Amino acid sequence: LLALERVLEWNLARLIPAEPKERGKKRVHAGGNHFQSEEFLSRKQFDTFIWPTCKKALLATIDLGFVPGPFMEGKNDDRIELFLELPKGKAFIRLAQIDIVRAKAILGGHLCIMGGMPTSLLWSGSSQEV
Repeated sequence: LLALERVLEWNLARLIPAEPKERGKKRVHAGGNHFQSEEFLSRKQFDTFIWPTCKKALLATIDLGFVPGPFMEGKNDDRIELFLELPKGKAFIRLAQIDIVRAKAILGGHLCIMGGMPTSLLWSGSSQEV
């Protein structure tokens, strides 16, 4: 846990604020890891090892003027409500394998959500298929 905190401190110390006049892609920070999924970590492990530093990183990103967009790969139904701890309207979340109707019921009106369909369809499907 101490190592996670130290790495977070080191990364946060290197960050610079977003340029206030910039819009679009330069203001968005997106990232994610498959190791956060239910298949790899239990909810208790996620709450202990991932969420505390993840939340701090997301809040710091917001404070610096960016819009974070974490990508939750794998199954994450048991931890989706944690994202209600982020400020309303200040982030978006990409969800790979989730009950998207449930995710909207929980996060709708709080965060922009994306997902509920295979990423491969978004990359290679026609407009009609998507």
